[in-house]
Amino acid sequence: MKEIESLLRSQKKEAKNLMQNLSSSKQRIGLGMMTVIVEVQSALRSKEIKRFLNKENTIVKDGYVYVKINDIPFGNV
Repeated sequence: MKEIESLLRSQKKEAKNLMQNLSSSKQRIGLGMMTVIVEVQSALRSKEIKRFLNKENTIVKDGYVYVKINDIPFGNV
């Protein structure tokens, strides 16, 4: 779990850098990344983490966390 939290923190820094970019397309990418990161971080803090973060829908590859987004109950956690 600590590895996922560490990866999310590093990706949050990357998202902030993209959001500060002059290119509007990179700003949108950064904003989208930040939205997903914040939702996953808030779900990690809840006790219902096993409900949607599992082997079937979460992959860690090359330092990135890939989560099947339609399995995350956004706004319901």
